[in-house]
Amino acid sequence: MTEQRESTKFNLTLVQVAASALAAVTAAILGSRLGVAGTVIGAGVASVTTTVASAIYQHSLERSGARMRGAAAQSRLNRRYLAAVAAFGLALLVVTGLEAARGAPLSGGDGTTVGRVLGGGGGPAPTVVSPTPSTTPPTTTSPPEPSAPVTSPSQTSTSETLPSATTTPPASPTTTEGPSTIGSTDNSR
Repeated sequence: MTEQRESTKFNLTLVQVAASALAAVTAAILGSRLGVAGTVIGAGVASVTTTVASAIYQHSLERSGARMRGAAAQSRLNRRYLAAVAAFGLALLVVTGLEAARGAPLSGGDGTTVGRVLGGGGGPAPTVVSPTPSTTPPTTTSPPEPSAPVTSPSQTSTSETLPSATTTPPASPTTTEGPSTIGSTDNSR
């Protein structure tokens, strides 16, 4: 049979020390409440209380430490994600700034690089123009004043025929319902 060696290494952790201290305080409080402090029965109660409480406290402290380490690891991961998003945003700002300084996109063509990514098109977005109603009142046209007919001395007319005045009806303004344009100043809707 193989012989197993026990480790001769001294194994004392901060968690064990903290758990033992908490267990001793718990045993002292329990002994004074029961009125057995300083007696043989009190020593037995304190021993059992210290052993049980030490195990409970140690387990609780180890679980808390594991949770703290897990939270720290998650925090590091969240910081990495945040750093990646910040780097992407910074790159977008740099590209947009360079395009604004140049007055043209870095990749050539029409539109901006960011506009292409967000708009999904290869060029600038088409401009939709909606007709705006005219604000000028309709005008009527009147015929020119008739001139006096030329008459010769041998012709005398007792009745003059005047042309009748005609007016054209005003054109009614037409509005077309449709998509409004971006940046339209028509706020009547």
